[in-house]
Amino acid sequence: MKILILDLIMYNKSRSLYNKLIQPYFASHMPKLIKFWLSSHDVKLMVLTSTPRIKDLPDEVSLVFIQTYTMNYYLAQAISKYYRSKNIITVIGGPHTLSYPTNPVFTVTLLKTSRSSLFYLMRSLRNIQHNQEIVLTTNSSLESVVLESESKFILGKLVTYITSQGCDNRCSFCRELSYTDLSHDLYQDLVTLLSLTKPVVLFFHDANLSNNLNKLLDSLTRAYEYVESLGKGVNELNIILELEVEKITSTTSNSMKLLGLKSVSSGVETFHRGLKRGRRELTGKFQYISPKNKMISTSKNINKIVKNIPNLQLNMLFGLDNDCRELENKDNIFDLTKEFIRRTPKAYINFQTLTSFGNNTRLSQQLISQGRIINVPYNLLDGYRLSNIVLDCDPILFYSKYAELIKYASSLRVGLKRVALVNDKYTRLYYLLKLRSERNSYNHFINIVNKLKTDTSFYNFLTGKSKTVPRWLKAEVEPSLGEFSLFA
Repeated sequence: MKILILDLIMYNKSRSLYNKLIQPYFASHMPKLIKFWLSSHDVKLMVLTSTPRIKDLPDEVSLVFIQTYTMNYYLAQAISKYYRSKNIITVIGGPHTLSYPTNPVFTVTLLKTSRSSLFYLMRSLRNIQHNQEIVLTTNSSLESVVLESESKFILGKLVTYITSQGCDNRCSFCRELSYTDLSHDLYQDLVTLLSLTKPVVLFFHDANLSNNLNKLLDSLTRAYEYVESLGKGVNELNIILELEVEKITSTTSNSMKLLGLKSVSSGVETFHRGLKRGRRELTGKFQYISPKNKMISTSKNINKIVKNIPNLQLNMLFGLDNDCRELENKDNIFDLTKEFIRRTPKAYINFQTLTSFGNNTRLSQQLISQGRIINVPYNLLDGYRLSNIVLDCDPILFYSKYAELIKYASSLRVGLKRVALVNDKYTRLYYLLKLRSERNSYNHFINIVNKLKTDTSFYNFLTGKSKTVPRWLKAEVEPSLGEFSLFA
């Protein structure tokens, strides 16, 4: 059977240099697993970093899998309609289906994908018609990829790996999934990668690798020592992962540098007033920390470790109620973040607006009960372009300050200083490309502010006074689909 797997990972639909060079490294893990599990068939996997043309996609297939994020759902829908018009079965999976399980334009919706659910689907194909609507799920946990036995995964430059599922933290804005350790001893897999002759990027897709970090570093150390003892040379291994910077010590970061960890991504709490870690020894009471002191403390901790990590990306979320209520204060989140950037020049700050996807987080459930979810079109739900929450402040004030922050962070002075502090050439290129995209982001939010000031329907829409989506927002959907707009 000829099978097509499409991985829709683009954050915008343009054929920009950033999309071409950087986005492929964010290829999803599950489509690769599906390709391996179905290796007895004729399977083609395509990672799409921009809107495809119709001629780019093969016609002679019997089954099409589409992995998509919510922001690309309209394109996924259009591609599904295109193939179903040719009597071809389509299957949707990925993050979107976990938040929005109803997907009528697809033959099959996979709410959770595992080897067992996939094989059940394949056995059932003869009884499925392309125009049916079927939902499949599984209680099985995600299987880990074992490189040693699945050598097809290491033929390219990018290797994806998962050692755990879920996270120990219980952030209200994240989907809560109980932590499960999926890892075996990584040693033999790492020996295999280090023995190759071409450089490899090893991307861990764990939501939070903190619990397995020491295990990974130990396996890496043993693998390096073994491959070096063979006297055949050690392959270049560039490792990317996500963990909590609070759990990285100076000693650990030095080990990470020696072992080839190129990029670390971590969430950072915004700087509103909060609890300090630990308790007062004498009183036994919780100790509070001011927003400014919290910012200074975080900056000091980051600067201790960032010298050993070529690319340290800190993800910050804006739009939480605590932050919005303090926008008029001197130490508001936006001004404190500017100061944080000045104090922590080597770290790259990734800004995101609060976005609710379905009802699978505690915060989303709370916002739904309060009637604060806005019907923003899916193509804008990427966490960067527009919050779909009725903010606890004037949106003009919020987006004006947000635009000012992006302008400061993307200024040539700040951006080039960061580039100058980095020795790794690939990280330098990444920062330069991000600098260009950030400046485009600033223009986007200035346009949002101007629309809020001049378009009453848009202002009423974002403040929850109107449920009607402004025409110009709807009009942005069709051009983003390219030739597939014919099937929208």
